[in-house]
This record gives sequence, structure tokens and C-alpha cells, in this order.
Amino acid sequence: MHADLDAVDRTLLDLVQAGVPLVPRPFARLAQALGADEAEVLTRLRRLAEARVLRQIGAIFDTRACGYASALVAARVAPERLAAVAAAVGAHPGVSHCYERGHAWNLWFTLAVAPTSALGLEGTLARLEAESGVDRMRVLPALRTFKIAARFDLDAGEAASEPQPQPRPRSHSATLRSRSCASCSGRSPSSPSPSPRPRARRGSARASCSGARRRSARAA
Repeated sequence: MHADLDAVDRTLLDLVQAGVPLVPRPFARLAQALGADEAEVLTRLRRLAEARVLRQIGAIFDTRACGYASALVAARVAPERLAAVAAAVGAHPGVSHCYERGHAWNLWFTLAVAPTSALGLEGTLARLEAESGVDRMRVLPALRTFKIAARFDLDAGEAASEPQPQPRPRSHSATLRSRSCASCSGRSPSSPSPSPRPRARRGSARASCSGARRRSARAA
């Protein structure tokens, strides 16, 4: 953790990890909890984002509740073409994660397709396979989804508690969280102000500082 964080920075990061309020002026609400004003909170969050302490705050929507079809996909790609293929896959607007794994199936990503898509999930995957240069794809649909969170104690510099898996509630309400693998997906980290994404989970909005890791567990 960065040594130049002051006490207010640390308290603010603890607050946004716990939950960004889903209200018209969320940063004003956070400012009340800090005993500060909204402008100071926004200035601090922008500085923390520029320093890569705070990775991102963004809205996530539950794709199933919104009628989207989605899947985790494992792909096999020749190592010398991995970077180019990952960039091509990550450029698709429905791809939310795209990362390398040390395995024969060495490129993994998640894809969500809108209910209005003319191609649908299978058609979109077929086009991605043909246009990206993937050698083979294996589609791994979720049978049961779990949400595992890691919250970091900034004073200790490590996860405050061991993450425990819980079934993800299905809801239309939006939450906020940080997004991983920006480099692999070809997208740059955003500013700390909330920006919609194509998936949502129930509860208050969340963010995480850099170094915090999210894991997803899927039942086979």
C-alpha cells in the first residue's frame, strides 16, 4: 500500500470498499461520513485513481435479470499470437473480462450478449472465433454463481477477512465495483465517477484499491 496515504485517504478508501451510496449525490453522502465536503472527496478520489491506488468505480448490472445471455469462455491460442487475439476479443463491447492463464486453454473471457442481438450468444462466439484468430473455444455456462468479495484493511495492508462465497442475489438494482484486467481487455481505467457496465449485483456500490483481488467460483 502507498505510504503517502493520509488518514482521510485511508478512511475514504475504506468507505468506498464498503459501499458507495446509490443516491443522486453519492460523493456528497461520503463527504458527510468523512466530515468533509463533496469537492474534497472528488479531488481525493481523482488523485487516488491517477496514482493507481483506486482502480475504478463503475456500475454493474445483472445480465440475466436484464435478459442478456452470457458465458465464461476458455480459448486455445498459439502463444505467439496471444496478445493480438486478446486485444481482438477484448475489443468486443460484451466482453467484460479477458485474461491469460498458464494452461493449454490459455485465454479466458466472459461474454454477455443483449437480448436484441441478431446473432445471439452462439452466433457472436462463432464470429469472435473466426475474426479474432482463436484456435478453439470451449463455452462454460454458469450453473450456479457465487459472489466472493475481498475487503482490504488499509492500515494492515492486507485483506481484512477471508472472503467467503455466497450465492449471488439476482436483482435489477445496480452496484459499483472495480474492474479487473483493463490491460487485457484493451480498456483504460476510468475516473472514479460511476459509469454503467452491462451487469449488476444487489446491494450498495463498491470499489476496491489496487492489489485487491476478486475471485469468481463456478460450480461444474
